[in-house]
Amino acid sequence: MKINIYEIKGVIFDLDGTLVDTAEVHRDAWLLAMKDLKIKSEIEIEKLIGKKTIEIAETLAGKEIAPKLAEIKTRYYLDLVKKYGKERPCATEIIRLFQKHNIKIAVVTSSNRESAIATLSVINFYPEYLVSSDDINEGKPSAEPILKALNQMNLRSSEVIGIGDTIIDLKAYTNASLKYSFIIKGKIKIEEKELKEIRSNNYMILQSLCELKSALAI
Repeated sequence: MKINIYEIKGVIFDLDGTLVDTAEVHRDAWLLAMKDLKIKSEIEIEKLIGKKTIEIAETLAGKEIAPKLAEIKTRYYLDLVKKYGKERPCATEIIRLFQKHNIKIAVVTSSNRESAIATLSVINFYPEYLVSSDDINEGKPSAEPILKALNQMNLRSSEVIGIGDTIIDLKAYTNASLKYSFIIKGKIKIEEKELKEIRSNNYMILQSLCELKSALAI
């Protein structure tokens, strides 16, 4: 199925893993922060990526220590992302494509605002509309952050597509009833059984952002 780009008024991007490759950066920042606080956990951090920073910290260390862990993790992340964060293939090209067609662009991320801005600096992109974990009560897969972005853009869900890289992104876009969703394969594997839980067929799995151009009828 192709989506006519002229029917789209807005696009909501996930950030980490979608526009910038940061999975390993986040993992390493968490591990360093946990080491500083002498926290040990058998939980695979990669499986938590996509949740709010404080939620991950609570899962790894409990509510009492979580704020301190999140603070230290953010400090490490801000340093590491400058060195090791990398643009996902075709990210800048796709952003410019939407800008060329005067399509509003929002970024909705589970990272806090400070980390999000540092990540966006990797691709030198600073969207007019940004929703971070600091701006919401419930993170993805709740529809709350997506609905907040729609409100900022002053657009209806039927006018907007979502682009992400995890099942959490897809669930959030589906819960917000976006027109269509594109999920880019990345380092976080999406299981077939997870896709079966999605109550919609309005999505497409792509190998990379580079394929998005052909998926849009331009």
